[in-house]
Amino acid sequence: MRWASADQGRCSLSLACDVHRAYGEALDSAGKVTARAWCEAVVQRVPEYLDPANPPEEPARRLQADGSFEDNPGLTRTNRRFGRSFHIVDFRWLSAGEI
Repeated sequence: MRWASADQGRCSLSLACDVHRAYGEALDSAGKVTARAWCEAVVQRVPEYLDPANPPEEPARRLQADGSFEDNPGLTRTNRRFGRSFHIVDFRWLSAGEI
């Protein structure tokens, strides 16, 4: 795997980075595979919410007195649904030999 973007300081121990791989293929009308493609993305989760109406320090969930967690009703509808933002810090197409 290529970690160039992590080495360039765009990912750190304090920010979550994950490597995601995807595969797709095209089929003709008979169902025969006519093309294949693989890709890899390094994705970083950042503290900011998708909707900037809520500050990053606003918790997504709150601890209740009984020890359970509850979704934070103070978040906007968008932030309750989608949460924190993600940045794609690296993307590349892969060859079949790299799989």
